[in-house]
Amino acid sequence: MRWDKDKSILLSKIFTAAIAVILLALCIASPWSRLFSVQLTYKNLRVNWYTVSLIAFAPPAYTALWQLYRLLRNLSRGQVFVAANVRCLRAISWCCFASAAVFFFSGLYSTSWIVLFVAAVFGGLILRVVKNVFAAAVALQDEQDLTI
Repeated sequence: MRWDKDKSILLSKIFTAAIAVILLALCIASPWSRLFSVQLTYKNLRVNWYTVSLIAFAPPAYTALWQLYRLLRNLSRGQVFVAANVRCLRAISWCCFASAAVFFFSGLYSTSWIVLFVAAVFGGLILRVVKNVFAAAVALQDEQDLTI
């Protein structure tokens, strides 16, 4: 069996869907999870901060997964250096920064979240650089298309 571009993109789409399912399962199971929970009691109000952090992380994570799926779909269609891919990369990078904000505030009650904060910021910065490279390539591609 020969490994090619189409199989690689398909594998990436499968992993993207699997991560979405795992995140959904974590969000559903988190209120009952006692493994990572940090509960604080204030006037008979018990808050599972792990659940709060996970639910706050879910919207930017699902947005990033959707944008990643769109990017993979464009690549599978042969659309590499197009403005839509630049928009997808920009959105994913902002989702990383939004996730970093959630992880930063989650780090106020549990320092283990700080590792995720640093990873999200680093990932967001790398994606910004890749987005800038893609934007420059799109500009070059557009210029080349106008040349006779």
